[in-house]
Amino acid sequence: MKLFNFILIFLISIALVIFIFLFHQTRILDFKQHDNFTNNLLRIKELDAWLNQDVVRSRSGLLTYYDPLANNLAELKKRQNKLEQIPIFIESEGKIQIKTLLELQREAYRQKEELIERFKSLDAIFKNSLYFFPTLTTELAETALQIGEARLAARLEDLLKDVLIYNLTPSEELAPQIQGEIGGLLTNISQYSDKVNGEDIDRVIVHGKAILSNKPKVDSLVQNIVSQPTSQRSEEVFQAYNKYYEKALKRVSFYRMLLSLFYVIIIGTISAYIIIKLVNSAKIVSAAKEKFRQIYENSTDGIFQTTTDGKYISANPTLARIYGYSSPEELIASIDNIETKLYVDPNRRREFIAALEKQDAISQFESQIYRQDGSITWISENARTVKDANGVLLYYEGTVEDISQRKQTEAILQESETKLRMQQMALMELSKCHPLYEGDLDAALREITETAAFTLGVERVSVWFYNQDGSQLHCVNLYQLSSKQHAKNFELSASDYPKYFKALEAAERAIAANDAHTDPRTCEFSKSYLTPLGIYSMLDVPIRLGKRTVGVLCHENVGYPREWTLEEENFASYLGYMTSLAMEASDRKKAQAALRLEQEKAERLLLNILPEAIAQRLKQQQGCIADSFESVSVLFADIVGFTQLSSRISAEELVNLLNQIFSAFDHLVERHGLEKIKTIGDAYMVVSGLPMPRGDHAEAIAEMALDMQKAVIEFSNNTGIDLNIRIGINTGPVVAGVIGIKKFIYDLWGDTVNIASRMESQGIPGHIQVTDFTYELLQHKYHFKHRGLVQVKGKGEMTTYLLTDRKFEI
Repeated sequence: MKLFNFILIFLISIALVIFIFLFHQTRILDFKQHDNFTNNLLRIKELDAWLNQDVVRSRSGLLTYYDPLANNLAELKKRQNKLEQIPIFIESEGKIQIKTLLELQREAYRQKEELIERFKSLDAIFKNSLYFFPTLTTELAETALQIGEARLAARLEDLLKDVLIYNLTPSEELAPQIQGEIGGLLTNISQYSDKVNGEDIDRVIVHGKAILSNKPKVDSLVQNIVSQPTSQRSEEVFQAYNKYYEKALKRVSFYRMLLSLFYVIIIGTISAYIIIKLVNSAKIVSAAKEKFRQIYENSTDGIFQTTTDGKYISANPTLARIYGYSSPEELIASIDNIETKLYVDPNRRREFIAALEKQDAISQFESQIYRQDGSITWISENARTVKDANGVLLYYEGTVEDISQRKQTEAILQESETKLRMQQMALMELSKCHPLYEGDLDAALREITETAAFTLGVERVSVWFYNQDGSQLHCVNLYQLSSKQHAKNFELSASDYPKYFKALEAAERAIAANDAHTDPRTCEFSKSYLTPLGIYSMLDVPIRLGKRTVGVLCHENVGYPREWTLEEENFASYLGYMTSLAMEASDRKKAQAALRLEQEKAERLLLNILPEAIAQRLKQQQGCIADSFESVSVLFADIVGFTQLSSRISAEELVNLLNQIFSAFDHLVERHGLEKIKTIGDAYMVVSGLPMPRGDHAEAIAEMALDMQKAVIEFSNNTGIDLNIRIGINTGPVVAGVIGIKKFIYDLWGDTVNIASRMESQGIPGHIQVTDFTYELLQHKYHFKHRGLVQVKGKGEMTTYLLTDRKFEI
C-alpha cells in the first residue's frame, strides 16, 4: 500500500510537472509583445519612406531646413532599439535569425544615415551657391550695362539662364556649355577688371563652379540614399518574424491538444484518486479558457474561421468592429457569401483560396471590403488552412488587420508626390519660356499666371505692381481659369486696405489665407472684393527686386475654402521669383534699347565729323591716328570777294549764304566719293584718295572742281548775288590722321597740302589752278591752259595749269 501510494504520489508529481509545462506552453503567446514588435517594424518602414521623401524635397528646394530628417532618424533609432526585445514566444533559432536580420537592417540604416549627413553638408554648400549666384550675376550684369559693357552683361545673363535650367534638370548636357561660359569669363576677366569689380566676377565664377561641381554630387547622393536597401531589410525582418510567429501559433495549438489529451489520460488512469484534484483542474482549465477567450475577444486584430464555401464559422469582436457590425453573431448571420458580400472585387476571394491551396498559408493579403454601412475600407489578412489527419481541408482560419489608415496615408503621400512632380514639371517648362528672359514682360506674365492657375487649380491668378510712392497696387495681368481670359487695369489703394498693404510689406514668404474672410491680413477685402467674386482663400506672394518689394502675385480660390500646403506656398514663391526675373529682363531690355539709341546717335554724330573707317579705328584704339598716303589729290576753294560781301549784308544772312553754298558742295562730295576735310571761314577743303586709296583720285577731284564752278554759277543766277570762286588743286603724298582728345577732326599735313593751298590763294578767280603733278595725271582727259611760271611762297617758281573742261563726258 505504501509502495502504491508512493508510486501514485510519484505519478501525480510527474503529471503535475507535465501539466505545468503544457499549461505554460499554452500561455506563452503574448499578443501585446507581438503587436509592439510588428508596429515598430511598420513604423520604421514608414519613417524610411519619409526620409526618402524629405531628401528629395530638400534637393528640390521644398525643404528649407533639415529638422524633419534629424527627427525621423532619431525616432528610427529608437524604434530599432525597441526591436532588440524580440517576443519571448519566438524560438531560439528564430531569435538568432531575426537578430541577424536586425543587424543587417541597422547597418543599412547606419549607411543611409552617413549618406544623409554627407548630403546635408554638401546640399547646404550647394544651396548657398544657388542662393547667391542669381543675385550676384544679376547685380553684375546691371553694373555692366550701366558702364556700357553689353557683351559682358549678355554673357552673364546667358550663364545665369543656363545655370538655372541646369539646376532644374536631371541631365548633365548643359554642364560643358556652362563650363565654357565660365571659362570665357575667366579668359576675358582682365579686360573688364578696370571697369567692374574683379572680386564680383570672381565670386560669380566661384559660385558657378560650385553649382557645376556639386549638383551631380548632390543628385548622386540623393539617388544613393533612395536606393539604399533599408526597406528590403525591414521587409526581411518582417517576413522572418511572421514565419516564426506562425510556428509559435502552431506550437501553442499543439500543446493545447497535448494538454487536452493529458487530461483524458489522467482522468482515465487515476480517476478514483484525483476526483477532488479533477475539480480543481477543471477550475484551472476554465480560468485558462476564460483568459484565452479574453485574448480572443480583446485582440487588436480580427480573428476568424471560415468554411470552404465562404461562410463564417467564428469571429471575434474586433473583426466585427472592423467590418462595422455590432457583434460577431450579427456578422456571421449577415455574411453568408464572403465572395460577393464582403470583397469589393469578388475575384479576391478566389485569389485568397488559390493562394492557400498553393502554400497552405498566406500573409499580408491586402483587399478592399464593404463594411455593413456600404463604406469601403482596406484590410490585410494572414490565414492558413486547417486539415484533418487525412489531409482533408476542414476550414480556413486567420487574422485581419485594419490598414485603412495606412492606405490613406500612402494615398496622401502619392497625391503629394504627384502634385510635386506637376509643380516641378511646370517650373521646368516655365524656365524654358523665352519671353521670361527676352524682356517681353506682358508675354512672360501671361505664361506665369496661366502656369499658376493650371498647376495649382485656382480660378484667379493676378500680378499687381506698386505705383512710384507705394500707395497703390495696379493689376497688370489677371487670368481666369474658367474663361481662359486675361484682363488688367484694376487698382487697390493703401488707404482702402491698410492692413493688407502692411502685411504684404512685412511678409517674408507668402500670405497664405485659408479663410480670407476672417484672416486679419485679408479680411478688409471681404465686402468689396471677396464676396462679390466668390473668393474664399488667397495665397499672395510678394514680388521683390533685391530687397525692395515691387508688387504681389495673387492666387485666389473661388467657390470653397482651401488649406494651402507648404509645397504650394513654395511653388507660388518660386513663381514670384520668376516674375521678378521677368521684370529684370524687361528693365534690361529697355535699358539696352535706350543704350542702343544713344550709341546710334553718337555714331551718326561721329560719322558727321570723321570718315567711317577712321571712326571705327578711333573707337577700337586709344591715342592718335596717323596714316601716310603716297598719292592723293587735295582741293582748296575760296569764295572771291567774300570780305566785301560780308560788309554789305547782316551776319545772319552771311551765315545762311555760306550754309547754302557749302551744303551744295557737301552733296558734290558725297556724289563723287570724296572726303571733306574742313571749312575755314569762306574756304572749303576736300581730298580724294583717302582714307580708302583709289586710282582715279585726280579725276574725281577734277570732276568736283568743275561741278563746284557750275554750282556757284547756278547759285548766283538763282539768288542774283554775284559770286565767284577760286580753286586750287595739287597731287602728292600726305599724312592724314586724328590728334588730340577734344573737338578732334580728321586733317592732312605735308607739302602737298601747303602747295594745294597756294594754288588756290595765288590762283585766278573763276578758274581752277593745278600743279604740273596733277596736270600729268589729267592731261589726256581734260582741257588745260598753260599759265606758265608762278612764284609760290616757300617753293619758288612753279609751272601751273588752268583746268578748263572735260575732253569728253565721263
